[in-house]
Amino acid sequence: MQDNRRSQQIQSRALQAIQEDQRAASDTIMKGWEQRQHVYDEISRRQENAILGTLDVVDPTTGQSYKVSNYNDYHGKDCFRSSCVHLNSRGRRCEPPMM
Repeated sequence: MQDNRRSQQIQSRALQAIQEDQRAASDTIMKGWEQRQHVYDEISRRQENAILGTLDVVDPTTGQSYKVSNYNDYHGKDCFRSSCVHLNSRGRRCEPPMM
């Protein structure tokens, strides 16, 4: 009887260890997928901007984001007050690409 109980405890601990390993592996896979998706989103945003000739900017006073033509100089416009802030796909500030 005692051997049977001990065997069940060992099996239970082994099963828990396997489940924890599977969870950790799944979390690692999901984290990698999410990171790749962010990269793909950024590539897609940059591709779209390159094809359309646009630039993502935000008015720092209002927080309003805009897609503006990359061919015009908006630094003299009142709505941007010569302080355009460039955004990446997650809405974070970034430096505009060097041309």
